Order: sequence, then C-alpha cells, then structure tokens
Amino acid sequence: MSRSINIKSLPINNDFVKKPRLNNIKLKFNRKLKILRIKSKLNPKKIQTNLTWLKENEPSSHYKKIVNIFKKKFYKDFNIIGLTYRDKNFINLLRKKIFLKTQCLDKKFYNIKDNCIGLSRIQEKISKKKYLKKIFYNKKKKIILINHALHHFINIEKFLINMSDFLTLDDIIYIEVPDCEKYIKGFDYTNIFEEHYNYFTETTLSNLLKSFGFKIINFYRYKNEYEDSLNFWIKKSNKKNNIKYNSKFEDNYINQFSKHFKKITNFFNKNKNKKFGIFGAGHHATSFINIFRLQKYNFKIYDDNNYKKGKNLPGTNFKIDGSSKIKGLDILFIGVSPDKENSIISKFKFKNMIIKSINPLSKNYFL
Repeated sequence: MSRSINIKSLPINNDFVKKPRLNNIKLKFNRKLKILRIKSKLNPKKIQTNLTWLKENEPSSHYKKIVNIFKKKFYKDFNIIGLTYRDKNFINLLRKKIFLKTQCLDKKFYNIKDNCIGLSRIQEKISKKKYLKKIFYNKKKKIILINHALHHFINIEKFLINMSDFLTLDDIIYIEVPDCEKYIKGFDYTNIFEEHYNYFTETTLSNLLKSFGFKIINFYRYKNEYEDSLNFWIKKSNKKNNIKYNSKFEDNYINQFSKHFKKITNFFNKNKNKKFGIFGAGHHATSFINIFRLQKYNFKIYDDNNYKKGKNLPGTNFKIDGSSKIKGLDILFIGVSPDKENSIISKFKFKNMIIKSINPLSKNYFL
C-alpha cells in the first residue's frame, strides 16, 4: 500500500521558461490533521509567481445568494474584513447591496511592493501574530472573510491557532474553498500542483475546524460543473473535538496512482507515432505532462493567451502556439476545466481530428 504520491521535479505551473523552478512534491493524507495535503517543504520563494499578467478565475456566480444571507442574518454594526485580495469582488458587492463597515486587506497592508498575484506570500505573513494583531486591533464584532485562500496555507495549524487567539465568541468567520471530493473519487491527478497545499472535502474541512476549537453555525454548498464551492460560517468555541475519520477515499486515491500512471503511459506508448496537441497551457496541462512523464511524445501546445504564445509549457520543450495554428493532428486533448470543454469542442470540431479531454471527470476523457 502506498502512503504518498511522490512527484519528482514538478515545475511551477506558471514558469513559462526553458528552466522553470522545480519542486519534489509528496502528497499524502495527514493523519494528525486528517486532510489530504502536500507534505513537501515548500515556501514562497519556491512557488510564488513572478508574473503580473496572470488572472485568477474563482467561481463567483453564487455571490448574490451569499449577499442575501448577509441581509437576513447580520446587522450593520459588524466590521467586515477580507483577509486577501480574493475577497475584493465579494466586498464590492456587499458595499453596493448593504451598508456595512468593510475593508479588504491589500498588498500594501502586507508590505508587498510588486504587482504579482498569488497567495503564497500572503499566507505566510497572515499566519503570523504580527499581522493578525494589526487586522483585529480595536475591531469589535467582526466577520472575517477567507475566500478561496485556506487551501493555499502551508502552515495551516499555525494560522488557525493564531487567528483563534484574536477572536471573540461573537466574531464570525466566513470560509470558502473548492471541493476536492470529485477529484479524489474520480482519480483526477491533474489537479495536483504546488500552489494548492491542502485538498479539502466538506467532511475533512469540517473536521479540521472542529478539531481547532471552532463550531460550524452554517454550511452551504454551491454547485459548479467542475468543482463545488464549500461555504462554511464558523465561530470560535471553547471546545476542541477529537474527530475520527475513515480516509478510505484519500487512501484509495493515493494507492491507485501507479495504476493510472501505467494506463496513461500505455496509451501513449501504443499511439507514439500519432501527433498530439493540447489546448490550454494552464496548470492542468502542465501537471498532466509532467506528472505522467509525457515530455518524450510528439505534443503541440496551444493557448490563445497572448502572454503565453512563444513560451514553453513549464517543464517541457514544447512551444505554445495560438489555436489558429492547429492543424495536422491526430488527437487534440482539451486541457481546460470540463465546464469550458463544450465550447472548446464546438470551436474545433470541424477540424479532421479526434478531440478528447485529459480530465477523468469529463465525459470526453480519452481513456
């Protein structure tokens, strides 16, 4: 039985250069915290992006529903504090719909002087009491927003302990994370990359929060085609729970990795004389090529992001072209999330080639 998934020399997913930064990744189920997470010793220098043009697309279609929850449950005397820039869009919506005392902590607050996005440096700083004290000083009755950030925290224990020290029993913490249950049960290994340190499900995050002395006052699940959004509303509690958890799904995910590795490499060995392309030069394609060691096969990489064109897919010698250059392929693989696949397939279906997905959660999966 395997105890971990070990990936050697996984490149930073947005280092589009000939010699990207490389990390050895060990993914395993943490028996103490009872969550699936990266065990490797990573730090901001090893994973922080150097790019200013990158854009993040976190799900937001459900924000209006959350605003309605604010209207029904909370009063105007709360101070709303967004811990990272990922709370900005939601806070802006709150300001329009409800009169509340709001602030979103920006890079200036964290003494970050460049325009590179990413939560790597912020998660490191915000785990320290120095910043948490500044955030919570002289603020009564608070709602703390942690939107799509907690899965990036390397030292999540330190953060939860330190944050709890500065909270009152009246304060409310709003946490939203992507749900990884589909990935785990569906054996999607393209979702593994260095920026996502923790891989939560509804149960594992709930257990983690309870074990650190928080109580869950509300939970909402917002459905998305690819990954659901898990929304927890929690308060500080004086009771810490010792939770038991059966990690059969996480253990199976780890144990089945070698089997899926062989299936994928066997497919490409049998079809090694064919010409392959991948549309989408994001972290799914980077993980797919590098985790399954497919650099030796005949791939063309396509992406219509002008900043990526002419650059290397991280960890490979494959140059990225625009989709207008797609021709002469036997198989085009879709390397974007399944919720965008249908529009991509419609765009290219007139071309004389097979179109399949690299994502095992997709109905168009190639195996």
